Amino acid sequence: MAALPTTEWRDKKWTRAEALKHAPVAGDWKKTGAIEHVFTHFALTLDVYSAQTAPPNDGWWGDASALPTVFKKAAKAGGGE
Repeated sequence: MAALPTTEWRDKKWTRAEALKHAPVAGDWKKTGAIEHVFTHFALTLDVYSAQTAPPNDGWWGDASALPTVFKKAAKAGGGE
């Protein structure tokens, strides 16, 4: 399944420093929003961080319309459509 880079999902909120240790590339990461998504058996809140960087390697760089709903919401919060 296509997805955006993310941390492990856990019950305890990640601090900014903890979350940014999982950033896929170095960059000037800024919090650009937060989203809430409800699955059948749990609710999830994601803080969304964005940075202007070049892709670090080969990969899929498609548009957000191919993403699952939770990641579509995150892409929109991060300034992508």
